[in-house]
Amino acid sequence: MVILASEGAGSSAWRDRAADGADRPMAAGSAFKLLVPRAYEDAVARGDLGRADVTLLTEADRSLPLGVLQTLRPGTPVALKSLAGLMIQHSDNTATDALMRVLSTEALEAISPRNRPFLTTVQFFKFISAKAEDRRAADAGGDVAGRRAILKELADDPLPEGSDIQPHPTWGDAEWSITARELCDLLASLREAPALNGRPEPLLAGLLKRDGWSWVGFKGGSGFGVLNLSAAGITPYGRTVCAVLTANGEAAQPEDRLAVLFAAMLRSLANWGSERERFKEYPKATSPPIQRPLLSEAAILSRMRSAVTSRSNCAKLRSMFSVRPPMEAAVLKDCVTEAKDAPALAFDWRISSSFLVGTSC
Repeated sequence: MVILASEGAGSSAWRDRAADGADRPMAAGSAFKLLVPRAYEDAVARGDLGRADVTLLTEADRSLPLGVLQTLRPGTPVALKSLAGLMIQHSDNTATDALMRVLSTEALEAISPRNRPFLTTVQFFKFISAKAEDRRAADAGGDVAGRRAILKELADDPLPEGSDIQPHPTWGDAEWSITARELCDLLASLREAPALNGRPEPLLAGLLKRDGWSWVGFKGGSGFGVLNLSAAGITPYGRTVCAVLTANGEAAQPEDRLAVLFAAMLRSLANWGSERERFKEYPKATSPPIQRPLLSEAAILSRMRSAVTSRSNCAKLRSMFSVRPPMEAAVLKDCVTEAKDAPALAFDWRISSSFLVGTSC
């Protein structure tokens, strides 16, 4: 388990309160998707891309669930802002690959050189499928050029079925690795990004409604042996805080216990500050938010694992690959311009064996 508690304004300004392995790269599942909106926001800031720009979905973009865009026909126009929102709010894998195609692999590798070659979700699923076992063995200990050659060979392979994703750890062979501190930096830097300012995750909604936090951003990921929970927020005292929990192992992670730990840790940061600041915010006649255990939120989290990347369930739950899309795509003039939440939502969570808690003034 990796733990980091820090205080600062993000990036090099974080001041550690408690840390264990916060700079250790670990498999983080879908939490890697925070790198994609970072590259997208940079491209928008430079004027290379616009939020209203549109791209046409391709057959090569079609990935496994989670998501809804895999149900749309190739050639469907989709606004880039919709791709970013679906990728973060619903962990839509097809939206992720489409936006990555627009941005280019080179742009993503420039942000995260450690993850070269930077895998799309389609490449990831092909690489971890049972049919690619020989290729994974050949790639063991290989270099970047060798991995690129294998991915080129896999390009013509069909997208695997759910039964091809076996319930055993493959994070040592194919994954996106990222440190807890890097995740905190990404969340803090994306504070104003529309993709992280949509409907709050159920796990964190209580912080906004009940405890007076002004903003909370979340992304997580999961897979067999992999779990990541990452969140940053602005507390009632105006402090920016961050918590990251990442666990990697050879067996399925104890999600219920780790979710309780993460939720309690994040809630405890609400009052992280001096006694003087606390009394200033909460006069004698009042009191700060009560630090209630987040057992209900943790229960929500434990039920929201990815239908695909939680590979411990894939072999016995093939029906997950034919579930009703978790949101409605608003198609206007044959162009997906926004995504609206449907009554039933699905989410993708991920954790690694590291933990980070940070605050900023």
